[in-house]
Amino acid sequence: MSTNRSSHHDVVTASDWQACYNSSDNLLVVSCTVSSADSGASITGVGLVVTDAEGSTLASFYNSFSSGSETVYPAFNLPLGKLSLGDAVFGVVQGECGGQHFFLEEEMTIANC
Repeated sequence: MSTNRSSHHDVVTASDWQACYNSSDNLLVVSCTVSSADSGASITGVGLVVTDAEGSTLASFYNSFSSGSETVYPAFNLPLGKLSLGDAVFGVVQGECGGQHFFLEEEMTIANC
């Protein structure tokens, strides 16, 4: 199941959301692809926050890019902890592109990688 909610001004798109359990490394992998909606605008910052279904933050980071990029790939590898296959997690990407701020959220179900 996947539910995408975004900011009012869509300056980027987020796709290829993934929340999967890598059993060989015993890690939860959360990732997506963030692309500028305008080929002339560069992504100058992106952050990724991962929460469980209760809203507790599992991990977060933010990176700034001095030269900008049209596409970025934020990702985490983190311990599965109290989560299990089939549980819901939320990924949130936020940042700046072309001088505008963006925020997109995705609900994902943990599956095997």
